Amino acid sequence: MSQPESLEQELYETVADKQAFQVKLRQLRSEVRLVEASLEALQQKESFLTHELAKRTKVQKELPSVDDFVQGRALESAIPKFYDLEKEVESLTIGDEAGTDNPGQQAECDDWEEMLESLGVARCGYCGVRLPLDIAAIELHSKTCPGTGPNSPTSRGTPSPTPSPPKVAFTARCSHCGDSLSMDLVEQHVCRGRG
Repeated sequence: MSQPESLEQELYETVADKQAFQVKLRQLRSEVRLVEASLEALQQKESFLTHELAKRTKVQKELPSVDDFVQGRALESAIPKFYDLEKEVESLTIGDEAGTDNPGQQAECDDWEEMLESLGVARCGYCGVRLPLDIAAIELHSKTCPGTGPNSPTSRGTPSPTPSPPKVAFTARCSHCGDSLSMDLVEQHVCRGRG
């Protein structure tokens, strides 16, 4: 190829690339306009819903923005509140002293318990302490709980405030004689089948 022909070819390719980029730029601008229109529609919807909510709840104050939270200008009523679970439990006790004749309070207690369970919080059936649903934490509590240790009321013959299910130990079956054994006694088992 000669010099002028290669220059013409390069010019042709450059013009074609330029036109392709212009088409792509027009497509992107159209897409940006579409996204901007969608954003504007969402902002209008948000404004309408905020206004409707304010009318229904008779709150005339505007909801705080994320910047308001970050800069500490948020309304105190809009800031998340944290509660001490132990103090809340005192006001929502379940049992004989809770007043079982008041079904509203019982339902409130049940709702509270279900909510905590869904968040992964367990409650000791004896002392009422709240624990995470973590096997290690529950086992540690069962060793230190006043209702489960060697000096516990249950080991002294005093019934616990809430009946607990009977403790079922792991069992195994001897493959030779068929005896059912507690896992604690497996090593001490003398098999009748081997005579």
